[in-house]
Amino acid sequence: IYGHGLLGSNSEVSGGHVRAMANEHNFVFCATKWIGMADEDVPNAISILGDVSKFPTFADRQQQGILNQLFLARLMIHPQGFIANAAFQDASGNAVIDTSDVFFDGNSQGGIFGGTGMAVAQDITRGVLGVPGMNYSLLLTRSIDFTVYAAILYPSYPNQLQRPLVLALIQMLWARSEPN
Repeated sequence: IYGHGLLGSNSEVSGGHVRAMANEHNFVFCATKWIGMADEDVPNAISILGDVSKFPTFADRQQQGILNQLFLARLMIHPQGFIANAAFQDASGNAVIDTSDVFFDGNSQGGIFGGTGMAVAQDITRGVLGVPGMNYSLLLTRSIDFTVYAAILYPSYPNQLQRPLVLALIQMLWARSEPN
């Protein structure tokens, strides 16, 4: 299972470095979006930066994104999963993917939420969490991407003393889906 980067997409699994790793080690990558933190969530994220009272919609979708990863892992190894479909069988009906085990590889956002996924996964036995971190209220302002977010957040919350409090309050909701 491949976990994509911040506000990214499952299409990142098609990247050259991912394909090279799959070819080098003879394994198959599969990916789904980390909904809640995927490209389709950008409009909601922008809206929340202007009014953090909307944050529960963001945190709830992140929990669904983790659940989606777990279901994808199950589809990779279950006899009634992908291998039950002819697209994953050879001409004789034999599976073309090894279903004996499933692993996780995530970087950046995939490394962060991959920690949560790995903690609750029943089917994923090993994983790589590249450039992970936790908790978001601490990471957010240290991100190279924060300048863009601050341009929306700071005008909505102009008092510098309130900003850390705002981040700490939303962390209570964020903690439901983070690895911490």
